[in-house]
Amino acid sequence: MAKVIAPALSLRASGNLGDINYTEWRGAAIARIKNPAVQPNTSLQLAQQANVAAAAVAWSTTLSEFERNTWEEIARNCQWSDRMSVRWTPSGYQLFMKFSVQALALGGSIQTSPTLPFPSTLPSRAQVTYNASIPRAEIILDTYPAGQDPDLIQVFRAGPFDGGGRRAIKPEYRQLGSVVTPFQFNDATVVPLKWYWFRVRWGFLIGIVGNWFEMQLECV
Repeated sequence: MAKVIAPALSLRASGNLGDINYTEWRGAAIARIKNPAVQPNTSLQLAQQANVAAAAVAWSTTLSEFERNTWEEIARNCQWSDRMSVRWTPSGYQLFMKFSVQALALGGSIQTSPTLPFPSTLPSRAQVTYNASIPRAEIILDTYPAGQDPDLIQVFRAGPFDGGGRRAIKPEYRQLGSVVTPFQFNDATVVPLKWYWFRVRWGFLIGIVGNWFEMQLECV
């Protein structure tokens, strides 16, 4: 489904509208013919679908009315932004589903009651380097304030690319995995003389994740 701001004027659009796909490419808004191809679900996509189903069942059958009302009360004080940068207030169900699906994807479990205050942290080092002697890419997101280490970090990668002028866009990233302390992920599948983009973020097993740190690497 496409999201359109001022549709008659066609000022901004994102997503599919009929046979047209609106998106961004290299910082510019573009319109292109929608790809009609149907791709089979990957194992990761199937796992995520199962997580969504499990969270939806938990909301209806596991949570008590009091617990559902607690999520609703907390959601009233939340502000989210969609892909068009429009801010909106989620429902308690939406807040619960977001945290629960993320928790399951991180290897945690569904929390019937939200953990307050929501945990957060701030790393002071984010870097990616190429170790030619092994060879492998070494991705680090660490040096957190004392007592505020996350449970893990998640790592995604886009590439390989033939040059450094090619910036990856969001759909090109694929999840490589996650790692706990000391928060260094090693990727031995990179190809020498190629360029890559990496995205990494911290996470807590209750379903809280941080902002993305995006880094480029040349494997030389």
